[in-house]
Amino acid sequence: MYGLGILSMSEAASIPDEIKRIQKCYALFVQKRIPKNDQLYIDVKENRKSGTQACMDLLAKANLGADGKIKGEPKELKDPDNIGSRILSTFNEFHQKNLSSPDLTMVSLAKEQAEFYDILEPAYQFTYSIFGSGQKYSDLVTRDFHIQAIRHSEKGENSRTQAVSGRSIKSFEDLFLVQGSTRTNENETKAIPWAAELVSKGILIGLTPDQRENRIIRYVSSGKVGKKQISFIKDNEINSNKHLGGGILGSQSYMTSLVPFGSSHYRAWSKAVVSDLLCRELPVLRSRDVVDDVKKYSDLSWRQNLSCMQCHSTLDPMQATIRNRVSLFTLTSTTVSGIMFWADQNITKVDLKHYPEYSKDLVRTEYAVRNPLGSLRFRSYSGGEKPIDIEVMGAQELGEALSTTDDLYACAAKRYFHFLTGIDVNLDDDGSFDFKSSVERGDI
Repeated sequence: MYGLGILSMSEAASIPDEIKRIQKCYALFVQKRIPKNDQLYIDVKENRKSGTQACMDLLAKANLGADGKIKGEPKELKDPDNIGSRILSTFNEFHQKNLSSPDLTMVSLAKEQAEFYDILEPAYQFTYSIFGSGQKYSDLVTRDFHIQAIRHSEKGENSRTQAVSGRSIKSFEDLFLVQGSTRTNENETKAIPWAAELVSKGILIGLTPDQRENRIIRYVSSGKVGKKQISFIKDNEINSNKHLGGGILGSQSYMTSLVPFGSSHYRAWSKAVVSDLLCRELPVLRSRDVVDDVKKYSDLSWRQNLSCMQCHSTLDPMQATIRNRVSLFTLTSTTVSGIMFWADQNITKVDLKHYPEYSKDLVRTEYAVRNPLGSLRFRSYSGGEKPIDIEVMGAQELGEALSTTDDLYACAAKRYFHFLTGIDVNLDDDGSFDFKSSVERGDI
């Protein structure tokens, strides 16, 4: 904890509690010692404000206006030591560190990935929910758009360099998408312009809805691969920056950081949702909750086992809500380099099965083209007679279901409480009592 650790023992002992409070939160939020000429420090010292009130006023310096920027004159926003900017960055770093897979660059297929998709975007979803104008915490899992950073650099505010010749990723000036082939278009001689907007660089001075589309021309291959030349037919255009619903759940960066290219199933994503949004680790169901899920006749080994189903009964119905998503990889006419992104494929079957009982149910060509019916299923930290079990269709409804649970907000409270005090709280269901009933009876 950064707080009063910057003071000597003798200094801390002689300072009144209210001043200690503003010193501690200033050091924690701004990551530096509060100057004695700071107005908040003076107000507390002269008893015009309590330490708590001064801390709240300090936190408000990171609140974003309707334009998405922290308040201040343009000259102030350019200052690397701007208080609002530092607080915004502190909280965003805190949110990033709490994610299951915080570094997109470690798992992406191409070094250029982070130029197109901000590795901090999932963290922005949290930070914007806290500081964004008119936002509430439930928006974290219900909004239908990405969040992008507003940054200031020497090139100007929110400068986003386009992918043009001369850049380190100059090959992307003729980017196109090839579906169903591992080779580029040998017959393509005319460059296809693709003036994509890249991730901005510089000092973080705000957050705002991401309006970028970065549309990519989609080609489908025809002909044979081998000695014979490959021909490509222009099919359509795809918005490679499309949000897929459910706030952070539908974030391109969040999906890419968790699911490898070409993966058929997305249990890693489900596991991360439980960890990142509920502060829980699997299993989150009791053994008696999944007795009916065990199918001894199944040819899937985990469906025959009670302990396996304690995890699968949460993971599988949740991943079913994004079964239609497919990872696509772009190619260029000059290199086999590219970027990975996610798109929804067409639903061709209306079979609503979302809980596979046989291996044939998991065949990608069958499973992924059904309606994304699934469920949010887990035991609340507060116990209860039955587990939470909400049927949903798609990631957007999954997010909306999450927003109705106490657990989403208890997880947030746990994280911020630990951030502010260093004290951790256990939200696991211990399987032995009903937390709410115990409180009502006065047992705890």
